[in-house]
Amino acid sequence: LQQLADAADAYENYLPLRPSDPRALYNLGRILYQSRGRLRDARPYLERALAILPDDVDTLVTLAALCMEEEPPSSTEAETYLLHAQAEHFERYLELEGDDSARVVRWLEELRARRPRKR
Repeated sequence: LQQLADAADAYENYLPLRPSDPRALYNLGRILYQSRGRLRDARPYLERALAILPDDVDTLVTLAALCMEEEPPSSTEAETYLLHAQAEHFERYLELEGDDSARVVRWLEELRARRPRKR
């Protein structure tokens, strides 16, 4: 735990120098969320990371998990993040020319239909 605390301190010192570093934002948010249970503190870092990299699957999944642990849980918001993450996985699969692409395209279309529109 001391290593995680040290890592959190390092990110908190680094981010004023590089406030738009999405990996640092994500890493600090994840450390705060997972090791320290500081959901309210973690969320802004994760949301800033997502604003910079809106299709980052790691950030989407972490935000979804965070939403489910908040009081009260936000299952609708969590589902939105997870649908977006699933769509990103399918799109990457298609980019790599995965097998059975017709089925994956159908799944992707279904996910896009369920995902709320971006503002």
